[in-house]
Amino acid sequence: MATDFGKGGAPWWMWALMLIAVVMAFNSRFGDKPDQAVRSSGVAAVAEQPEPYSPAWRYGSEVDAMSSGQVSSAWMESRNEISFGFPYEGLQRGSLQLRKHPRYGTDVIFFVQKGQINLRYDGIIVLVRFDDGPAMQFTAFESGDHDRTTMFIRGYKRFSEKLRSASVVKIEVPFYRDGNRVFEFDASSFNDSWL
Repeated sequence: MATDFGKGGAPWWMWALMLIAVVMAFNSRFGDKPDQAVRSSGVAAVAEQPEPYSPAWRYGSEVDAMSSGQVSSAWMESRNEISFGFPYEGLQRGSLQLRKHPRYGTDVIFFVQKGQINLRYDGIIVLVRFDDGPAMQFTAFESGDHDRTTMFIRGYKRFSEKLRSASVVKIEVPFYRDGNRVFEFDASSFNDSWL
């Protein structure tokens, strides 16, 4: 019969309906209506307005529930904003945090709101430049929960000593499908006595 594709196959119109269903399903998820895809994923459809940039370091502390010890942190956002390609588009800043934790010790932590830092289980080399000095190599690792928006930079003592006397810190971070990006931080007001 002329309606079959090969022997014992489905009629041509059944194949056409299946193709139309696949195309409609694809378009409903990845089509020109990104707000629908966002709503269906449970994330608010309204884009959050970023806070205005503040060059000041922020300081905070809290009690670690498991050790009753004090967790102290100093953090700030980068001066510059970056934007990635799909699906992480939109302007954002990087964040730099120095943390003193009673169970985990001291950490230098870099993170972004969205994107994928290109990390490996055995660490990567990132370049950090303090003022106009030469770029220094630091080893960076992924977080314990494998969150690709966060990396831990080894060498807290060396990093914090350089940070105390610096005005500007630049960190080059590799991102999956977006290459290396440089984040610039105003270090001039850093007060390590908080940590």
